[in-house]
Amino acid sequence: MMRRGLRWLLPGIAAYLVFLGATFPAAYAVRWLKPALAGIQLSDISGSVWSGQAQELVFDSVSLGAVRWSFDWRAPWTGRIGYHLQLDDGSLQLHGRADIGSGRQIVVHDLAGRVPLTRIDRWLPLPPNSINGLLQIDLTDLSVSNGLLQSADGTVALSETELNWPQHALLGNYLMKVHTAQGIIGEIQDTGGPLILQAHAVLQSGRTYTVSGTLAARDAGSDAAHLLTYLGSPDQTGQYPFNFGGHL
Repeated sequence: MMRRGLRWLLPGIAAYLVFLGATFPAAYAVRWLKPALAGIQLSDISGSVWSGQAQELVFDSVSLGAVRWSFDWRAPWTGRIGYHLQLDDGSLQLHGRADIGSGRQIVVHDLAGRVPLTRIDRWLPLPPNSINGLLQIDLTDLSVSNGLLQSADGTVALSETELNWPQHALLGNYLMKVHTAQGIIGEIQDTGGPLILQAHAVLQSGRTYTVSGTLAARDAGSDAAHLLTYLGSPDQTGQYPFNFGGHL
């Protein structure tokens, strides 16, 4: 009799837990997950932990628009909490899957979308409003721990790039292939336009970066060619080598 009773009791308990999770307010869950959401703030939260939305996502004091989420049922099999996410604010659109694990680590899978450079102006190493363009993101994996980028794999394309400072110039289109090996490695090249670029970038420990490569103008009389004179004199091949680094 007891076994027969347990056979009916256990599915009932499971159904109750599913119902409890489906109706548990997302606002309370966000408070619980706050340690893992380093630098991220959500406002006007509605829905449940299974499916909901926030009217505004703010990262590092920059508003990135509304975000929607739905529970990823594959994540628990890996010992994580996971969600399908969609960020949409007109010209800015991103979607992917995010898994939250122990140690305040967030792993994002299949991150794709577009981001205007004007929306990330705060994090560019240039004076405000210095550059326009569109980032096309296609990353298979990306991980963040304690607010620092730890790994990334995929591609990032930059198109319709236009410089406003120190002079106006059209810069063309570029592609960066990213992989992780003793740091995050980016191989960058132009895909057409007034500049010829070959570069190698490394990000280590989520903060320290170095970038080296060469630049050259396709047309010696273009605005881009004049812009390169700010780098000094070209080498014997007519290219402008560069090498710099810093901390994010």
